[in-house]
Amino acid sequence: MEIALIYNPNDYKLRANSYSQSYRHMFLALVQKFESENIPVQHIIEDTHADEIHADVILFYDIHSNYHIQIKGLYKHPAIKYEYFDDPHQLESSGYYQDGTPVHKLGPEKRCQRALKRGVQFIISPYYDAYLRFLAPHLNRQAEAMLIHFPISPDSQLFTQRYTPLAARKQSVLANGATVSNGSLYDFRKWAFCHPQVDFVPHYLRDPKAIKGEQYPDGVLAQYAGLLALADWQAVPKYFEGPLAGCVTFMQWNSDAYRAGFRDHENCIFVEKSNFNEIIDYFLKHIIDYQSIAQKGRELVEHHYTAQHFADFIYNHMKLAVT
Repeated sequence: MEIALIYNPNDYKLRANSYSQSYRHMFLALVQKFESENIPVQHIIEDTHADEIHADVILFYDIHSNYHIQIKGLYKHPAIKYEYFDDPHQLESSGYYQDGTPVHKLGPEKRCQRALKRGVQFIISPYYDAYLRFLAPHLNRQAEAMLIHFPISPDSQLFTQRYTPLAARKQSVLANGATVSNGSLYDFRKWAFCHPQVDFVPHYLRDPKAIKGEQYPDGVLAQYAGLLALADWQAVPKYFEGPLAGCVTFMQWNSDAYRAGFRDHENCIFVEKSNFNEIIDYFLKHIIDYQSIAQKGRELVEHHYTAQHFADFIYNHMKLAVT
């Protein structure tokens, strides 16, 4: 088996100083997995012709569909084709990142149309129901057969302080992350972040001096006893990064979190507007009593949802698809 990886080396999610390193380390874990199996990997980062691709499997690791590489004759290439899709709900948009880099993201319909024109057979998505809600309508009857679902998977090697006991951390709950999105994904998060019971640390887009990159897991997350992981319909990175950092993670319930194995007062705490204040207040008065929940949350991610687990899962799927 030979692999071709098509990606933008300047993608924000793949940079060493990006806010969340999970997408980057999932990609690196894949490369390491292929190399450990002595599988030749062809890296394609600029326009080319399909005749120049020598692979049995092609993977587009184009997280937000913002890398518009041109590959003539791609549809007819006999390789099995995969594409990684994050944020299925994203709307088409154009603009610039803070450093002036131009960006043009595709919306659900155009993302799907481009994938089908490329001959993509499998779409890797970290979100199950959001995939069915936003992407499946544009993929017709083949949508469910195309889906490969695996959650956001952080690299445990970055989380060196994950065993720090709750008693040795800041006795507070961290509120950190973006609050702007397409649709209502962060409605509850925006509401919760305004509450005085939580320690709000601005997202790096609001504070350029904020800790990010590979220092983020230990330098921010693992400093706190508790963490808010809130998203209306999908389990975003903090649902896995928070528990792996050893935090008691207060989650907004969604089917992705439940499907991944998160259970209320077992390995996380589910919260909603009606009980948020009561639950957070009680936690702040009894933090050390929650050590078992923090431990079980960490173990769930350690045992099932690290970047290495993601790489193994995708590798095994590709291996079966080729044979």
